[in-house]
Amino acid sequence: MPSKLLILPTTLFLLTATACSPKAPIENPWTITQEKAVVFSDGQYADLWEPESGIWEEYRLPDGTVILQVQEPAGPDNSITAGVESLKDLKEPARQTILDYYEKQGILYDLQAELQKAYEAYGKSKEAGEKFQAFTLNQTISPTASGDSFIAFLTSITIPTGSREAEEIRLGAIFDRQTGKKLDIWTLFRLPKEETMEQLLNIAGIREPELRKEMKAAIKPENFLFFPENMEIWFPKGTLKSQDMAYGLGFSYKELEEILTIEIPASLPE
Repeated sequence: MPSKLLILPTTLFLLTATACSPKAPIENPWTITQEKAVVFSDGQYADLWEPESGIWEEYRLPDGTVILQVQEPAGPDNSITAGVESLKDLKEPARQTILDYYEKQGILYDLQAELQKAYEAYGKSKEAGEKFQAFTLNQTISPTASGDSFIAFLTSITIPTGSREAEEIRLGAIFDRQTGKKLDIWTLFRLPKEETMEQLLNIAGIREPELRKEMKAAIKPENFLFFPENMEIWFPKGTLKSQDMAYGLGFSYKELEEILTIEIPASLPE
């Protein structure tokens, strides 16, 4: 298969960092900000703890066990990607329009469902006599590419699937840099949607008829991700019936020059 084919697992393995030297820990007091933030069906509960400084909050059982760590949502206004323009580089009203779009998008994970999942996993670990490692959950929005007429962002959500594993969900969006209006992805190509998909699958080397049919049926605007050197089409896990994992297609802009209308410059000087 062509090298541009990216069949990628959505499972991330979370590693616990260990200190390399016996330096004294930095004091960062934690306090309860919400007692009984969640009460489970068996009567057990977890309090919400937050540090004096930092971007993580924790849900702890009465015995101090941390079942879920949640990172403060990041971006798009405070996110910077090396070599790519950011929201602060745009003028009004574009900047505010994009902020409004992501404010409306909101948090895309179900916190209560993730707390329940973490608590159930904790219970199973306890029954098995195994050490439980807290689940982690986060959502970030960052700029990924820009040009004279547009700016693109990526929303990345990391959902725990186990105490040491997580699944990443990736959603792209591209905006007019003058107005901030979200662009219709299909207007960025010179061909109609159906013909564009045919061309993209041909370029990607997708030959199997059933897989082509699935991709055509599953494709959504948020599957398109733009980066300085390439464009990706990302099918999350579960969107293609024949695939057990997430499935990605990668394209160089050289390959797309005959069908893509926008020009994406190389990375900005750092």
